[in-house]
Amino acid sequence: MKRVSRRNFIAASSAFAASSLLVGSGCKHSEFLLGQDNETIRSFDYQFVVDRHITVYADHHLNAFPSVGKLGNGKLFLAFRQAPDWSYRYGKTDIDPSSEAVNLISKDGEVWDREASELYANFLHGVDRPVIHVLQDGSLFCTFFMWQVEVKTSANENRGIPIFDNWIGFIKGAYSLRSTDDGKSWDEPVALPGSNTIGRESVELKDGSILCSSYSEDITIYKTKDKGLTWTILSTIPRPAGYSLTEPTLYKTDSGKIVCFAKGIPDVGNSKQTRLITTETVDNGITWTNTSVRKVDYIGAPHLLRLNNGAVLLTYKYCHEGAEIRGAVLNIGCTNMDDVDHHVLRTGLGMEEGNTSAIMLDKARFLVVYSNFDSNDDKPHIAGTICHVKTNG
Repeated sequence: MKRVSRRNFIAASSAFAASSLLVGSGCKHSEFLLGQDNETIRSFDYQFVVDRHITVYADHHLNAFPSVGKLGNGKLFLAFRQAPDWSYRYGKTDIDPSSEAVNLISKDGEVWDREASELYANFLHGVDRPVIHVLQDGSLFCTFFMWQVEVKTSANENRGIPIFDNWIGFIKGAYSLRSTDDGKSWDEPVALPGSNTIGRESVELKDGSILCSSYSEDITIYKTKDKGLTWTILSTIPRPAGYSLTEPTLYKTDSGKIVCFAKGIPDVGNSKQTRLITTETVDNGITWTNTSVRKVDYIGAPHLLRLNNGAVLLTYKYCHEGAEIRGAVLNIGCTNMDDVDHHVLRTGLGMEEGNTSAIMLDKARFLVVYSNFDSNDDKPHIAGTICHVKTNG
C-alpha cells in the first residue's frame, strides 16, 4: 500500500477548534487538465489542513452511514440510518427491522438541527444506508435498501444472516425515492428490479438519466430515465479473480468517463483485508474496462468529491488496527490512486465498519462526515472533519 503520511501533526488541545492540523506537507500530486483532444499533466505540492473535528449528531439511538448533499439554497442536507440501541440486551448488530432513514439540515456545515427528521420509515422492514443526491433540476434523489428479520428456524437458518442466534436477516431489496421540496416530503419508494444491496453514490448523466449500482458478488448497474419511477438493468461489472465486490460508488469525471470504486473482499485469507478495486466506462455504463486491484487496503466504502481546482478528493474509513478517516487527492481522471499519499484526517475512531461522505462548504473548505464511537457513551454517532487542501504551486 502507498505510504500513509503522518508528518507535521500538531497536537490537539482543548483549544483545538481554533487551531489547524497540517497533514502531509510537501506531497506531490499530478493533476490532469482537460485539453481539446487529450489530457495533459501538471504537478503541484499539496497539504491537508484539518481545521476542526465536530459532532454532527448524537442522541440515544445508534446513528451511522451518513450521506451529505448541498441544496439549491446553499444549505446542507444530511441523511443517515437511525436505529434503537439493543446492545444492552443482545449486543451490536448492523441489522435492525426498526431502523429508519432520517435527515438533518445545516446552513454552514458546523451547526446542525438538534432533532433529526424522518426521511423514510417502513412498518415491516428496516431501512438501511440512505444515500442522498441533489439532481440537476434541484430535486433530491435518495437510494437505500431494507432488511426483513424472521425468527430463526431450520427452514431459513441457511438462507440469511444470523442475528444473535435467534433471528435471521434477509435483504428485502433496494429502492429509490425523490423529493421536489428539499426533503419536506417524498414520493413513495420504487424497487429496483432483482436488486440486492444498493451501492453508494449514483451519477446523473447530461440527459438527466441516473445510473446506480447494487451488489452481491458482482456489481449490477441500473438506469432510470424518469428520476427513479422506472428502472432497467443496464450492465454487470464482473468481479476480478479472487475477489467479491461490495459497496460500489460511482463517480463521473470532467471528461464524462465514469469510474466505479468498490471494496473487494478476498475469496481466501482474511476477509477483512479488503482492497480498493476500480473499473471504468466511457459509454455511460454499457461496458466496463480497465478493472484494477489497487494498493489501498482495509478500506471502507469510498467517497469521491470534485474539488474546485478539478482534482478529486478520495476519502474512506481505514478499517484496521483502530479505524481512521483517510484522504487522498487524485487527478481529474482518477487514474493515479496508487501513486499518491493517503493521509490520516482523524485517528482513534472506535467503529471499524462504515463510510465517509464529503461536501464543499465554500471555495476552499470541505466537510467529511462519518460515524464514530469515541464518545457519546460508546454509541455510534455522526461526526465530521472540516478541512481544506493547500496547494504549493
